[in-house]
Amino acid sequence: MSPKSYYWGIKTDTITVDMVEIEKNNNHFEIKPTTPVSTTMAAIIVQPIVKVGYDVLKRLFIQNNLSEQVLLKLLLFAISMLISYFAILISLKVAHKKADKWIPKNSRKYTVTFTTIKKK
Repeated sequence: MSPKSYYWGIKTDTITVDMVEIEKNNNHFEIKPTTPVSTTMAAIIVQPIVKVGYDVLKRLFIQNNLSEQVLLKLLLFAISMLISYFAILISLKVAHKKADKWIPKNSRKYTVTFTTIKKK
């Protein structure tokens, strides 16, 4: 879908969507039910790691009086945002590559352009 500014809520005159036709019997894109046990187990395993990491960082901040240093806090915030951004970017690229593998090469491709209404 383009332009990408549409995702940010910026009004555009036209919106263009690229679509691919897939067969009815293509079940690669179906959402398969997952077992909730694996999610629960992951949460149980991660909780002690998060607790230990939290305690270490809390002790570090209290002992070195880092909670009063605004620039360091801003730097840590910026680093965490960058790490999150790159994690999402990598996740999306992997998902797009997986979807491209599932789409047959001989499938029909369509481009549709929508025009927005001038009224609000």
